[in-house]
Amino acid sequence: MNEPLIETEPRAERHTIRLASSFLSFLTCGWADGTPGTIIPHLEVAYKLSHFKVSTLFIAGAIGFGIGTFINEPLMIYTGQFPLASIQRIFIPPPFQRLAHKRLNHSESASVSSGHSVALGRFWTVMFGCLCQILYYTIAVSNPPFGALCFAFCLGGVAISLFSGQMNAYVAGASSKRNQGRELGYLHGSYGVGAFASPLVCQSLLAAGWSWHRFYWTSFGFSFLNVLLMATAFHPTKKEWETDREAGLLAHELEQRGGPQAAEGQRSAPAGEVEMQAPGAEARSKSGGTKPKSTMQLALRMPYVWLFMAFLGFYTGSETTTGGWIVTYLLKQRNADPDTVGYVASGFWGGLACGRIVLGHASPYIGIRREKHLVHLYIVLSLVMTFIIWFVPSFIGNAVCAAMIGLFLGPIFPTSLSLATKILPKEVHLTALAAMSSVASIGSAIFPFIAGVLASAEGVVSLQPFMCGILGVMGTLWFFFPSRVGMSG
Repeated sequence: MNEPLIETEPRAERHTIRLASSFLSFLTCGWADGTPGTIIPHLEVAYKLSHFKVSTLFIAGAIGFGIGTFINEPLMIYTGQFPLASIQRIFIPPPFQRLAHKRLNHSESASVSSGHSVALGRFWTVMFGCLCQILYYTIAVSNPPFGALCFAFCLGGVAISLFSGQMNAYVAGASSKRNQGRELGYLHGSYGVGAFASPLVCQSLLAAGWSWHRFYWTSFGFSFLNVLLMATAFHPTKKEWETDREAGLLAHELEQRGGPQAAEGQRSAPAGEVEMQAPGAEARSKSGGTKPKSTMQLALRMPYVWLFMAFLGFYTGSETTTGGWIVTYLLKQRNADPDTVGYVASGFWGGLACGRIVLGHASPYIGIRREKHLVHLYIVLSLVMTFIIWFVPSFIGNAVCAAMIGLFLGPIFPTSLSLATKILPKEVHLTALAAMSSVASIGSAIFPFIAGVLASAEGVVSLQPFMCGILGVMGTLWFFFPSRVGMSG
């Protein structure tokens, strides 16, 4: 079933609790990403690993992120299917729908095709992410062999990728234009809060004598709470069910009258919603070209989608490289106290949270109003702080600069997504934002791994030049975005 996925118009139903659930899911993602920086030195001792070998955890996470990226849309399409002949709401995956719903009229179902519900597909996609997250922490708390721990990190990567894609798309699509930037800032600020709190709690427990794997019981508790809130918030409402069923029945009726082409546009959107064409779609139709079978294909034909994916991949790499290796860098280069150095990672992630919540909220009121120039300013300031860490041999000074880097990097991600929703056509928002977020998650794993390889070969002194390179590429890529909406062509 290759039908485009289009987020519906904002619905007031459950929007508040869905926002809260989105924020909690991002908090758990930040909690997971903030932990390795504090735990890595203990893993190196427990498993007798080099910097290179322990950094394979990041590659395992990257594999998970990649899997999550590729299954996001197919999983949402498949689990969003429901039989149009059913007269009651569907909450179960397609293989069990006909068996479980006794009210289904089987004679009618033979002639009525399946419909698709974005709300139902989103629900089961995030539920699958919750399952992967719980399995991740279940393995981690058992003090597993290192290979099993890598597999657990892979599962965690799948979960973060699915949460990131789905929640970014939901908040960007369901929020009003007035609140979109602020709510995206709060969403990613929640990630920063989780990443700030986890090394703080982890360092305190490790200093109190806890073994590293016992810390993951706290993570397991958060993931269990996340499942409960996700299930409560995102199961389809009665209104969503009725709207999607009416749209599906109308599409089926049009298909019966005029063939599949007559219903193609109707299937892609709920009743009453007009499908928007991407630039060039009309020209392709007139020239005899075929329309993409999914919004993923449509999105990947747009150069700005690729540019956003590349930029956000480097951006998240800069986050997790700093947060993941700053503790090791300070231990080796600044002779920091092992019982307190973990708090520096908390300072970085705390700065990130403040940047996303405070600077992200204040950005529209700053003198430089254009988002493009703001991001360039943040990148330059982050680069200055990185140079100070590199050349100034002061533990306290380096710790302050790490927090400042987090502060300046913080608002870049939500600002980028906000700009993307203004540049890209509406019908690709759901898939494009999911793809951007998923590729960003891959970058958050690949670059810390590369940093680990460099640290193993050249020493941890190589980490700061590597960070300067990442920030330089970010600044170069951002240069190619338009300075104002309407320049995207």
